[in-house]
Amino acid sequence: MKTDILEKGYITLGRGYEIKQDGNFGEVGLIKITDADLSTHVHVLGATGAGKTLLLKLLDTQFLYNGYSLIKLDMKFDEDNFRLVYALSHYLNKPFYFLNLAAATGSNSGLSGYGTHSYNPLETGDELSITAKIMQATKGEGAVSYYEEVKETTVKAFVSAFLGTGKKWSFRDWYATLIDYEILLELIKQTKNQQAKTYLYNLYERLNDDKKRMQAEKDISGLRNFTAKMSDYNFLNSYVSDINFEKLIFADAVVYVVLPKLLFGEVAKSLGKMIASDLQYITGYLSANMQKTKVVLSIDEFENFVFEGIQDLFNKGRSAGVRIIAAHQSLSDISHEEKETMKKIIQANTRIKIFLAQADTESAQWFSQLLGKRPIRIAFGIEDTLNVQDNYTYLVEPNQLTSLQNFQAYFYVRGKAYKGHIYTVPSDFEIGKDIPYLRIKPTIKRENGIKLWEKLLAKQV
Repeated sequence: MKTDILEKGYITLGRGYEIKQDGNFGEVGLIKITDADLSTHVHVLGATGAGKTLLLKLLDTQFLYNGYSLIKLDMKFDEDNFRLVYALSHYLNKPFYFLNLAAATGSNSGLSGYGTHSYNPLETGDELSITAKIMQATKGEGAVSYYEEVKETTVKAFVSAFLGTGKKWSFRDWYATLIDYEILLELIKQTKNQQAKTYLYNLYERLNDDKKRMQAEKDISGLRNFTAKMSDYNFLNSYVSDINFEKLIFADAVVYVVLPKLLFGEVAKSLGKMIASDLQYITGYLSANMQKTKVVLSIDEFENFVFEGIQDLFNKGRSAGVRIIAAHQSLSDISHEEKETMKKIIQANTRIKIFLAQADTESAQWFSQLLGKRPIRIAFGIEDTLNVQDNYTYLVEPNQLTSLQNFQAYFYVRGKAYKGHIYTVPSDFEIGKDIPYLRIKPTIKRENGIKLWEKLLAKQV
C-alpha cells in the first residue's frame, strides 16, 4: 500500500492543485477529507477506462483502514478490487459476506466459482417498506413490459397476509400462491390480518369464477412473473439468510454485492433496488431512533439503483452514520426519467464531487454547473473610451473537463475546486498464500417457516 495515503482519520482522494477564484492554481498536495466531509456524501463521474474503478478501490481500502464497515454494490465484477477488499477484511478481522448473483450458473470457475452467501429480500422490513420494495423493484422502462403491471393493492394484501401469519416466508412461497389457488387459500386461512384475508379471498373467488378469471389472472400476472424469477435462486429463498442488513449494520462487517447486469438483466436491477430499499428502511429506522453506525455504502453504476424515494437513503443516512459514494459513467446512457431523478439526488445530497475523464458533453456541462461560477471583469473599448463590465464564467469550463486524460480528475470539496490525479492501490496480499481462497456455500434453511413452496412440490410429485 502507499503508506503516505493510508492515514488514520483522513481519506485521501488524490493529489492536486486548488483552482482559485481568480483562475490561478495553488499547489495543495494531497486532497483529504474527514468523516464530517464524508457525511455529506460523494459523487464520482467517469467514463470507462478513466480510472473510476481504481478511485473506488483507493477509497474502499481507506474506509477499511479507518474502521468503517463497507457495503459495496456493483453491477459488474472487478476481480482486483474484490480480492483486495476480501484480503483486507481478513487481515483486519472483519466478517466478510459476498452476494454473488452469478453463483446461480453453478460453474466452479470464474466469478461463479467464488460461491455466494444467502440473502432473503423479504426478511427485513414492515408492511409498508416491503410493499414499497417490491413496487420499486418491478418499475423501470424495461421492467414494466417485462413484469407487465404490478398492482400495489395486490402486493400490499399479500405482504400483509404473509406477515399476518407470524411465520417466515420467501418468494417461493409467494409464487406458490400465485400458481396454485388452493395454496392461496391455505395462506388466507393462516393469516390473522382480516383486511388482507378479505382481499385475497375475493381474489380467490374471482380466480375460480369462469366469468371473472381472465381479469383476475391479469391482475396477478406481473407479480407472478416477478416472483417466478426470484424463485429461481436458491440463495434468495432461505428463511434464515447469511446477509441480513438489519443485523450486519452494526457488525463491523464487509458486504460485497455483485449483480452482473449483462448476464441477468432486469433481475440484477430488481435485486439491486431491493437491497437499496432495505438500506433505506434501516437508515430511516436508525435516524428515527437516533442511533448511529459507521458504514460506507459504495455504489458503482449508481444509475441502476435509482428509484423514487432513494433520496431518503441519502438524507437519513447522514444522521444515521451511513456515508454514500455514488459513482457512474455518464448521463447519456441513462433514460430521461431516471436521469432527472438522479441529477436531483446528486445536486441536493452530495457535497463532494469528482469528475474523471469523460467525452460526454452533457455530463461535462452539468458538472461545470455544479462547480459554479467565478466573477471576471471584461474590458472593452472604442478608440479612447474604455469600459469595464463585471461578468461570470464557469470555475471549470466544460471543455476543460472533456480534455482530461485518464486518471486525471477535478475534485470539488468543501466549496473549493481542485485539479489533480488519482492513485492506483497495489495489494500487499496474495490470495492462497497470505489469505485463504474464497469458496462460499450459502446458508439455506427452510425448516421453520410457512413452507407453502414445499406443499406445492409435494402436490406435483
